[in-house]
Amino acid sequence: RISKGADVMDYDSVIIVALYTFGALMEMITLWYLCKIVLGESKRSPRETLVVFGITGVLALVLSMMDVTSNQRMLGFYIILLIPTMMFEGHILLKLFVCVAFFAIGGGSETLTKAFILAMNSDVGTVVVLNSWGKFAQGLIISKFLAFAVVRILASLQRVKHHQLSTLSVMAFSILPIATAMAINQLMKISYVIDSQQSYAMTFMIVALLVISNIVLF
Repeated sequence: RISKGADVMDYDSVIIVALYTFGALMEMITLWYLCKIVLGESKRSPRETLVVFGITGVLALVLSMMDVTSNQRMLGFYIILLIPTMMFEGHILLKLFVCVAFFAIGGGSETLTKAFILAMNSDVGTVVVLNSWGKFAQGLIISKFLAFAVVRILASLQRVKHHQLSTLSVMAFSILPIATAMAINQLMKISYVIDSQQSYAMTFMIVALLVISNIVLF
């Protein structure tokens, strides 16, 4: 915390908002890609599609930070995420399927990531791990990239069907996101014992390049 007169900046709040914002952004990218795979191209212009997905991301971000029950939050997410699917062709039941598939992929990746982090920190108490800021950020980043990787794999299989990509191309599309998540996990573990700014900068640059490479390939 930095105090300047009566003003106090709570960096914990800034960090949590930044993390949730990143999570919402990754979710909207994953949802858009899943909609494109299942429903086809959007019937709206790219600008309108971007605006609608942006508004949906903001609503999802606000809902994720509200103090409501898990059932209320889940129902709210279903209603909110149906909004962007309306910009695509297809029956309403197919759009509901997209939302269910999106939650299944996201929930599965979060559960798998949490189990992985707990397994990698078996020497520390479960409560300590779950309440750690570093582990929370680690789990959030890995789970979002893992969900995106699953959708990427589905897209790769679809491209094989339509464009007859080689097996090696499919493996490249599928392996890079998973390898990126694993590499970021290892780099985060190393970052806990780094004691120099130069090493921090190098670690950050490696992570940034890995993320950029996935975005470019996407």
